[in-house]
Amino acid sequence: MITQELQELVGINVAELPNGSQLRNDLFSERGLMLLSAGSTVTPEIKNILASRGIERVQIHPEDAAALFNSLESVEDALGAQADDELPERPDETLDSGLFSSLEDSGPAMRDSIAVHRRTPYDLERNGRVSAQHREASNTLDSMMRKALLGNSVDGRNVGRMTAASLGNMTNDCDNVLAVATSGDNKGVSEQSLQTAFLSMAIGIEMGLDAESIRIIGAAGLVSDWGMMHLPEDIRGVKRQLDERDFFELQKVPIYTADMLLKTSALPRLVLPIAYQIHEKLDGTGYPRGRDTNNIHPFAKLIHVADLYTALTAPGPGRRPAMPYAAMEIILREAGKQTIDARVARALLRVLSLFPIGSYVALSDRTVGRVLRRNGANYSSPIVHVVLDANGHSIAPDRDDAIVDPDEAGLGIVRALPSPGRNELSSAELLQLPQ
Repeated sequence: MITQELQELVGINVAELPNGSQLRNDLFSERGLMLLSAGSTVTPEIKNILASRGIERVQIHPEDAAALFNSLESVEDALGAQADDELPERPDETLDSGLFSSLEDSGPAMRDSIAVHRRTPYDLERNGRVSAQHREASNTLDSMMRKALLGNSVDGRNVGRMTAASLGNMTNDCDNVLAVATSGDNKGVSEQSLQTAFLSMAIGIEMGLDAESIRIIGAAGLVSDWGMMHLPEDIRGVKRQLDERDFFELQKVPIYTADMLLKTSALPRLVLPIAYQIHEKLDGTGYPRGRDTNNIHPFAKLIHVADLYTALTAPGPGRRPAMPYAAMEIILREAGKQTIDARVARALLRVLSLFPIGSYVALSDRTVGRVLRRNGANYSSPIVHVVLDANGHSIAPDRDDAIVDPDEAGLGIVRALPSPGRNELSSAELLQLPQ
């Protein structure tokens, strides 16, 4: 039975109902079936029961919706103040003088501990171990997000374990870790979070930060988009173009994330305010609070660049994933427009190369290769593992001459190629899309 009163109700995800809140009015299913009566208290158990019945969205009275909105606003205000407290008293002068340098002095730079491999293949045993750890981390992270989504307390020590393990793997072979993190077509929230975190850590290493700073950056990257789990699948899955209302929902993600992290124990003190700010832009056009460069934590600026690259190389709203080279072009353009930190963009360029690790390229001798490693400061000519000869025939991966330094071999990279089977957007196609 659909009455005028029911037509005026507001649709909301079950996960968005605040635990402990008391309903002032009846709560209904989308079909108009009353699920909870006025005066009921929302609990994790009730939300679990609804989820077990396949009920993801419910209809609530505008009065209850307003109370929910106000509670989110209060979280936002409190976290905005907390984020400001983490910034230096005079952020403009501190950033101008090089805040990263002062952070570097707090401990030995991790960059000095990273093994340099150049023209060597990935160690098969280590690669298998890194891949297995990555799958386990993805499953663990997904489980943590789902617990937090239901309002349950979450043990954040797993975040610390993941960052410690990945930092150890990066010390042995950073390129291999990044190759594993950026591979595959499964780009759900946990996978994208892992890629963002590992890219952020690699950028921090390249910028000369110490181990403690890099652990904080990694932890913030792992949890920074947990709030995406609050969004309906049709927005999170981005199989269509988003409309204005969808974008409004998307801009709530940092607030949802913060609410979830408040229930997560054992996270470093800085993680929450940093995660809250990673979608802010230097020119003040980001969200949730439209802060400008002087009011964004430096680590949030760093993670923002890694998150942007990750988002571009995954399927987006109504679009295919971008070629890694095309994503890097967008990053450099945004740095030129001063919407992102140019120092961080340059570090990403040195970490992944202009033709990023894992992407495919055509060489001047008509062979095709997959980018295996960075090549020191020579970001336009990374180390390549040749996979097809000039006649298009496969090359055995263990051939001695399969791994080449294009410069040493007198070769040039002619163009970037799309990854097989991914139907990626080229630079020209990506630049034609609405930004």
